[in-house]
Amino acid sequence: MKIKLLTSVKKWQGKRVLVRIDANVKVGHDQRVDNKEDFKLQRVLPTINYLIEKGAIVILVSHLGRPEGKKNKSLSLQPIAKRLTTLLERPVLFCAENFGHATKKFVANLKPGQVALLENLRFSPGEDTNDIIFAQQLAKLADIYINDAFAVSHRVAASMVAITKYLPSYAGFLLASEVEQLSQVMKKPKKPLVTVLGGAKISTKIDLVKKFAAISDYVMLGGGLANNFLLASGIPIGASLCEKKYVVVTKKILKQYKKKILIPIDVTVDNVKTKKIEAMQKSVSEIKSYDKVIDIGTHTVQEWSKIIKKAKTIVWNGPLGLVEDRKASHASRALAELIAAKSKRSCFSIVGGGETVWLLQDMSIFEDFDYVSTGGGAMIEFLQGRELPGLKSVIKK
Repeated sequence: MKIKLLTSVKKWQGKRVLVRIDANVKVGHDQRVDNKEDFKLQRVLPTINYLIEKGAIVILVSHLGRPEGKKNKSLSLQPIAKRLTTLLERPVLFCAENFGHATKKFVANLKPGQVALLENLRFSPGEDTNDIIFAQQLAKLADIYINDAFAVSHRVAASMVAITKYLPSYAGFLLASEVEQLSQVMKKPKKPLVTVLGGAKISTKIDLVKKFAAISDYVMLGGGLANNFLLASGIPIGASLCEKKYVVVTKKILKQYKKKILIPIDVTVDNVKTKKIEAMQKSVSEIKSYDKVIDIGTHTVQEWSKIIKKAKTIVWNGPLGLVEDRKASHASRALAELIAAKSKRSCFSIVGGGETVWLLQDMSIFEDFDYVSTGGGAMIEFLQGRELPGLKSVIKK
């Protein structure tokens, strides 16, 4: 897959450039973006700085949260503008609107080398509906469009899809990097390839499990995904999270790839009957009707560690337990430390998914991994081989 990178444009001086970024990051109660929450913002800095150096007028657009087409002060992008000002070490001007006369006037007053951020795109109903009129209004603000929001590229939104009909479109450095790294894993991974998949819902990752089962040497399953496969193996899972309608298909996958797919041999459970957080370790054969699986167990971690130590490529998407709870994140933390220790030396590691990325930041081992994707759902869909709507306009035919 060849990408139309922004470097292919010969002249940027004085050009108004609309850059779609993903600034959907956690904003604190104090309306500030903490330095542990600005991962996605840091990743778009190379694109912004390149355009600044070339003398372009940089107009950033993004969404934050789900305001459902209505203005919501708590979801304003103003804190994002302040954080970007710190990261770029130059002012990022903020426009309290994203279309209309006031926005046009604001953009018209921008000078080459300046950076501005428009208000939350999702304050306008037309964003989520991929509305042509809204896209046209955005397009009138600029001469060129750049997509540097890989994490949103699986969405059919006005700022991702419809706008590309009205402006020449290119990919930013982050988007190109995501496509390159994820494609590499799918096409030419060094073997053994070990895939670690977690998360709550098997429905969002069933195709990913099948895809990686076909190309991986081992697929390790945790979280709600593992519960489905435990049940498909005939193991009762008590009161644990599970999408039972997928048991039939998980049985078929297990039968086809029984030597590759690894499910937990022990788990950490809470007792829903007492409603106390007990975090007990149990063999999967000991799970009772009142048990709720919240993590994989220590024996499972020990067995999986032996395989991970021999891996040459590791892909990890989704936590293996409830990472927000220290008692339910032992497995994810233990495997994260092991993979981090192997990365950048004897193994290539790639990690993605919001909660997984948060865990690495919380453990201060984020920089130890070879590549951390900004995509959650977009990473999953890309790895499944699905066509991402936001990529169509920046792919060379």
